[in-house]
Amino acid sequence: MNVEADTKRSRGLLWLLVLSMLIKLAIVPLVVGMEQKADERQYVAAAPTIVATGAPRYPNPNWDEAHAAPGMPYFLAGCYALAGESGFKTLARVVQVLLSVFTLLLVHALALRLGAGPRTALLATALVALDPTQIAFTHYFWAESLYSFLSIWAVWLLVSAADGERNYGAAFGAGLVAGVATLTRGLLFGLTPLIVLWLLFAGAASPGRRVGSATLFVLGLVLAIAPWSLRNTERYGKFLLVSTNVGAVLAKGANPITPENHDLGLGGWSTELREYTRLHGPDYRDVIPMRPRYISEDIVEQNDVRTREGLAFLLDYPALTLRNARIRLQYLVNPTSFLIRHIREGYYGELPRWFSEPVIALTLLASMVVMAGFVFGVFVARNDPDKMLTLIVVVGSLAICALVAAVSRYRVPLVPLMAPYAALALTRVADVKREVRRAPFWLLGAPVLVFLAVVWVMYLPLNYR
Repeated sequence: MNVEADTKRSRGLLWLLVLSMLIKLAIVPLVVGMEQKADERQYVAAAPTIVATGAPRYPNPNWDEAHAAPGMPYFLAGCYALAGESGFKTLARVVQVLLSVFTLLLVHALALRLGAGPRTALLATALVALDPTQIAFTHYFWAESLYSFLSIWAVWLLVSAADGERNYGAAFGAGLVAGVATLTRGLLFGLTPLIVLWLLFAGAASPGRRVGSATLFVLGLVLAIAPWSLRNTERYGKFLLVSTNVGAVLAKGANPITPENHDLGLGGWSTELREYTRLHGPDYRDVIPMRPRYISEDIVEQNDVRTREGLAFLLDYPALTLRNARIRLQYLVNPTSFLIRHIREGYYGELPRWFSEPVIALTLLASMVVMAGFVFGVFVARNDPDKMLTLIVVVGSLAICALVAAVSRYRVPLVPLMAPYAALALTRVADVKREVRRAPFWLLGAPVLVFLAVVWVMYLPLNYR
């Protein structure tokens, strides 16, 4: 009987994976001519220059050769080398769809690790597989889809590395994958100290095995990043770990009038900027501008100066830093999606309202269910090293984004890690009722839910203006 039930559940997972893949692949021919925006446009334009010269050239004059992490532009360059000018975008989308299927398998496996039963693990997979935002991002050329796959793969290898007396191969593999993820987006690298501490102290392995696994993780991370860092060092004559974007973000984003956000409703950041100007006048009272000293035309030196002065600014003006962190966090948990903006702005053509409005509503609902469910599910999930690691990655990523830069698309890679907790909350209602009567929930969970509710009341109407 158990064998029969397991077979049915395996078939259910297979059908879900196939359905998600077919939906995504079916959309690919419909978006062949879709316009790219913002970072997407830069990555796409850089692909042929990488194939031709080995180095990216970006149309944005403010982007130097090392501005972006190399993951996405070089991924597109690989597709360009294989499919040429006419076919590389389609190939890139198909590859991202296939990677998303592996992401779903990792979500299912991680949900089982976190104590979910097979049905709950299947629900967790469905929350990611059928989320309109997750589907849409396999067709865009931002780094989120690729980073999602790499980051959850690294998390899966890490929890595997912590088994028993420690799996050294998994620890080393986790470092390699985390390094490649860092070359795509830098969030995991920022969490490396916490991950190393987790490897050193979580679980029941002997101290020697813990040190060994932590050492191998760091070694794998360094080996993955080192070729690019060495390339940068040779090219510029001084050390540059990954990119110059850190300094640029800090110099631009430490204290603008309001933190930049291009997916806030339909008007975007400019609408909020105009409103601030109307209320406070052109002098922007109570705003302290940061003007980094560009002491050299050397891009690495500029990055170093921007980074140092940006960090000093954050420390010198803690009240402004906290204000902007709160605003960025609001933007991050805003349940909107670039999918909604693309629909509203005609990127998918003229869609009938009977189709587009339900998709928009479902997109908003899917994000809210995962975020609220995550909060409840954290209290339902068993307390073990696996839970501790996923919380380090999710909460740590939220904190870094809130401090430096955040828009709703930065939430995309976190959904696969949040979905297992949301599924636990949805399928264990009795456990949720028990937990909400306890003090820890009211001290930690309830304030987060209130914050989410306030933000949603503020921002949800913007999706319909």
